[in-house]
Amino acid sequence: MSDYLCVILVVFLGIYFLISILMHIGLTKKYSSTKHQPTVSILIAARNEQDTLPDCLESLSQLNYPTHLFDILILNDNSTDQTRAIAQSYNQRITNLNVIDIIENKSGLSGKMNALAQGIEQSHGEIILITDADCSVPRDWVSEFVTYFNDNVGLVGGMTILTPIHRKRRLFHDMQKMDWIYLQGIASGTAGIGMPVSVLGNNFAFRRQAYQDVGGFERIGFSLTEDMALLRAIEKETNWNVAYPLDRSNAIHSKTVATSHELIQQRRRWTKGGIETSLWGFTLLIVTFLVHVLTCLSFLVGMWSYTLYVLLIVCIADFSIVLRLLKRFKLYKLIYIFPVFELYYFAYTIVLAFLLPKPSKIVWKGRSYVVK
Repeated sequence: MSDYLCVILVVFLGIYFLISILMHIGLTKKYSSTKHQPTVSILIAARNEQDTLPDCLESLSQLNYPTHLFDILILNDNSTDQTRAIAQSYNQRITNLNVIDIIENKSGLSGKMNALAQGIEQSHGEIILITDADCSVPRDWVSEFVTYFNDNVGLVGGMTILTPIHRKRRLFHDMQKMDWIYLQGIASGTAGIGMPVSVLGNNFAFRRQAYQDVGGFERIGFSLTEDMALLRAIEKETNWNVAYPLDRSNAIHSKTVATSHELIQQRRRWTKGGIETSLWGFTLLIVTFLVHVLTCLSFLVGMWSYTLYVLLIVCIADFSIVLRLLKRFKLYKLIYIFPVFELYYFAYTIVLAFLLPKPSKIVWKGRSYVVK
């Protein structure tokens, strides 16, 4: 058994390392730019965001894109707190800001996807730019994003950097920050080789035409990961290209989650979206899972020398991607967390894979969804 396990482990380890090389190639991709300044509609789905929305709106009030070329739509999704009042209070400072009340679900949609679908209907921009109410954006956010929309690009992803919601539990929050950096490295790398698999829904943009070409969210159908569902549709059904540059100029800041329970809920939601991806994306998930589970199995059956060898190769592959992004965004202080992150990554890769077949309830923004 150990001989067979050794062969299988070496094969998948080789594939894992090859994928890492492909990610580095993708991360070096240089995207062409355009000086065209299209009209832009910024959409923010907000549900009970009274604590986070002010910082978001404050950052949006500092944008340097020509005011007559963009508008901001706050999609008030049945909030029961002061979200709507806070948004309206910024009308005098942000003259191109509008508040839209989302009341009923449309065409079987729910949650953020439903809010965005209704917001897009009432927007007018050639480019739809999405962020969340708990995010802060830089002044050049819009002006930098639109430069990537040359004639062939239909969707563009951007970098999100996490900041802790409080000073306590630094290790827990820094681990999340490292996790997001690594996952976005994979997302950008796959896009760079022309095989995109994911995008983060709090910092991405797409052409209205590309959205219409796939029939909008109504035709795509409900998904807890509306960002990935739209990416899949555009990549599969149209000729539009996807760009995912990880640049400091259009990187935004978001908040870490506060508890382990919230983190598990978030990762289960993401992983559910991941298994509905393309064959290439599914292959990445399977290879990652098998390398991690076979490594643990080799340790349990006493193949300790092979376990150490595999761990070394996996850590080199992962750290090379992480280090490239830490250097790009000047986040060297996070290097200390990498060993803990690697253990965490082993654990949740395996645990989530075994939990996925089991239906469970995910609570997101106060709403419950059953994930099958």
